[in-house]
Amino acid sequence: GVGLNRRLRRWLAGELVALRPVIEASAASCRAEHSRKHFTSYQQVCLLLFHGLGGRGSLGQSYEQFAASRGL
Repeated sequence: GVGLNRRLRRWLAGELVALRPVIEASAASCRAEHSRKHFTSYQQVCLLLFHGLGGRGSLGQSYEQFAASRGL
């Protein structure tokens, strides 16, 4: 896993659920999804958070491991 304790993971999961409509509305207001091919803006936020908290050397490494991570 990302190495976060259970309490922090639960809190972060709740925050992401609460932020999802905000992220989606923001993306819609500037048509950010128009040219996206692989990820929605929300999924991109989750990937970048996964990358930042995971301490991996590259975004490519995080991308490879992201799909295999349970609960994401």
